Amino acid sequence: MVIRSQRPTEECRVCGGTAVLAFRAMLLSKHQVSYFSCPICGFHQTEKPYWLNVAYERPINLSDTGLVSRNILFSQKVSVILYFLFGQESQYLDYGGGYGLFTRLMRDIGFDYYWYDSLAENMFAQGFSKKESKEEFQAVTAIEVFEHFSDPGREIRKVLEISKNVVFTTELIDSAHPPPRDWWYYGFDHGQHVAFYSLQTMRYLARVHDVHFYTDRQRLHMFSAKPISQTRFGFLAAGSRRGIFEYVKRRMKSKTDNDSLRLLALGAQNK
Repeated sequence: MVIRSQRPTEECRVCGGTAVLAFRAMLLSKHQVSYFSCPICGFHQTEKPYWLNVAYERPINLSDTGLVSRNILFSQKVSVILYFLFGQESQYLDYGGGYGLFTRLMRDIGFDYYWYDSLAENMFAQGFSKKESKEEFQAVTAIEVFEHFSDPGREIRKVLEISKNVVFTTELIDSAHPPPRDWWYYGFDHGQHVAFYSLQTMRYLARVHDVHFYTDRQRLHMFSAKPISQTRFGFLAAGSRRGIFEYVKRRMKSKTDNDSLRLLALGAQNK
């Protein structure tokens, strides 16, 4: 068993305040890790994550059996939000895009989408990485990424430098009544989740970065440069359940075939 930290407090990696020890737990069946809670911004964090080189030996953790269904679900939800708030002709970036499945799904629907991830290989959206886009991105998506940020203050700032419009997913923690130690989202088996946000945290981040914050109060959230009503965001976030996604899809033109022709042409040029 590896034990690194026995300290009762640690600096909050969101607001810089003093986070206090909440509990300790075993990660990866080997590391005894301390978890801290910040009373100022409501953020919860692990101690400084020294085990990430082991945790990311496999970029997508073995127990994430919901990866495909989650990407399909959120591609529909995000399509509705982007279509009505930011337009079908804009360029978009999936930040922390894993193997590129979400980017491929969004291009199949018809959005001009690109991929970025510093830890994973782009398998499903080859030819459509961030470096291959020459235009500014109207919005960024980050699907199950924020909880992986070891330095969320710095990394969220990087995302917002790409675009002030960020649609993202993460499970919110209740800062007043945190979940028990066996809450599945802590991810003790894979050790990749090191940052946990409450509504209080999100509102703090929005204030600091001068953006608006909207949420479905479940898992889907948005930072935005432009104000909309919370009611409208909630309606759009639930759009895939109300048939709105089918409306959007009928009005988009899938990029699947054109992307294939483009990649074949590039392959021929490189021979």
